[in-house]
Amino acid sequence: MRKLLIITTIPFILMSCDDVGQQVNNNTSQCGNNILEFYEACDGNNTLIDTCESLGFQGGILQCASDCTYDTSNCTSECNVCEASSMRCSGDIIEVCSENENGCTFWETHTDCETSGLICAEVEGSFECIDDCTDSCTDGDTRCSGTVVQQCLYTPGQCAVWADMEDCSDSSQVCSTSSGPATCIDTNCTDQCTPGSANCQENTIYSCEYGANGCTDWVAGTVCQNPTPYCDDSDWPVVCVSCVDECTQIGETQCNGTFIATCSENASGCLEWIDGENCADTGTFCDDAVGPAECTTNCTNQCTPQGSTRCDGNIVQTCTEATSGCNIWQYYENCDTTGAVCQESGLNASCVIVCNDECTTEGEMFCSGTSIMECMSDTNGCLYIDVNQNCTDSGSEYICSTANGYPECVYNCSNECSTEGDYWCTGTIIEECLSDSNGCLYVSSVEDCDDSNRLCHDDGSSVQCECIDECFVYGETWCDNDYVMECTTDYYGCNIIAESEDCLDYGSNYICEDTSGYTQCVYDCIHECDLGEGYCSFDDLYTCEEDYNGCRYFEYYYNCADYGQICVETGLTADCF
Repeated sequence: MRKLLIITTIPFILMSCDDVGQQVNNNTSQCGNNILEFYEACDGNNTLIDTCESLGFQGGILQCASDCTYDTSNCTSECNVCEASSMRCSGDIIEVCSENENGCTFWETHTDCETSGLICAEVEGSFECIDDCTDSCTDGDTRCSGTVVQQCLYTPGQCAVWADMEDCSDSSQVCSTSSGPATCIDTNCTDQCTPGSANCQENTIYSCEYGANGCTDWVAGTVCQNPTPYCDDSDWPVVCVSCVDECTQIGETQCNGTFIATCSENASGCLEWIDGENCADTGTFCDDAVGPAECTTNCTNQCTPQGSTRCDGNIVQTCTEATSGCNIWQYYENCDTTGAVCQESGLNASCVIVCNDECTTEGEMFCSGTSIMECMSDTNGCLYIDVNQNCTDSGSEYICSTANGYPECVYNCSNECSTEGDYWCTGTIIEECLSDSNGCLYVSSVEDCDDSNRLCHDDGSSVQCECIDECFVYGETWCDNDYVMECTTDYYGCNIIAESEDCLDYGSNYICEDTSGYTQCVYDCIHECDLGEGYCSFDDLYTCEEDYNGCRYFEYYYNCADYGQICVETGLTADCF
């Protein structure tokens, strides 16, 4: 009680020191100066003197709050909240399951993806920081892209994109969505347009789509109405506009046959070509090869040779002969209508499809779900993703795996061991790692060493049954009660103790005898005398004899009186005298 009283009164004494008169206190704590002072539990994480564990929690990371008190929000009150070394995404932070000094597991920050402008995502079973992106479609959706069936799929570390699944033209079919998901169907009709293209028909936007018969045809779409009553297909995409410009700059001129046409603004505010002077009225012709259009008696070739092409913006122009006899550039094709760009090569220009590659390296393959996907190139050299092999075609148990460093269809094994051909001991049993017809690894019992009274031994280089020797000197014999025992070897070369002879087989009076290193069955004699001994029974002389078993006994020899003698004993001997 005294110790308790002293400890509890010290704070009171200290608190009372500065409360005298009008003195100014100079021991007031200042939170935030990273110095641990009176009444502060901490001041910055570097001043922490406790841990989550010392405060009674099972684990976690203790932090210092802005008010210089302990922040235990990251302390865990439960032990083993996760499996050691496992990982997860917590927002855009990769967390790893760690173990504290108490042996409890807790989630700990491993990598903050946000600091690198990335997001946390699970990619093929591992957690990584990847680029943020926007899905271009909904996973699992299908559509037709020309004759190709496309499906929306996720690629490793990327977002959902359209991937080519099947080109219906390979089977002389077409892609259709008329009855639901995109699929290949037979057709006996003729395409009327290029899939995905569009144009204007009067004031209506038409798009080229596949019909129920599997062929393409123009399908009416948006009808252009006020305030945008005009359909404009001079550029891509086709849109409704308030008016359509026929030219680009007011005042520029060109020849329209024999007329000089001038770019002027109409009442709708759009630019259009307005025919002016007719050169034919003066017996001349219009020439705009060099400079503004003019009436002239001579013309100048704008281009050469005839048939050559060039790009004028995104419009392909061809060199043709005008009525004047001179070569002029004339409109040939608007690349915008097909989503292409005009590109020149020498004297030739053409509309070229601009690739929106779905992958980076042709021939590269990866797993997506149960399918092996491959990066392929189309006839335009554009890269797209297509199915190389659907693993479930081999059975519902097959999956796509990259465990061997490349994508392949494998049976979804639950392997019982790790390396085919490995051997090991389980108790007295030799076990082996084998593979079945599906390549799945399982454990098989090779031999139970206990069946041959041996032990399973693994010396690191080989596994085998090892002898338990019952004796050590081959051929050694000894007695065990009435049995002659021998040290011999079994089928496996192990030293074993075996019964060599049962002495009772010779008779009930036989025993095992081991003398001078020699073991044998002998008759169990009860000797009456020693050889050379004798005695007298009246005149009958008895002497010590030995039978065929080696047993000594007194046997009648003869009667001394028959020979006129008497039987006389001398010590242990006797004779006739």
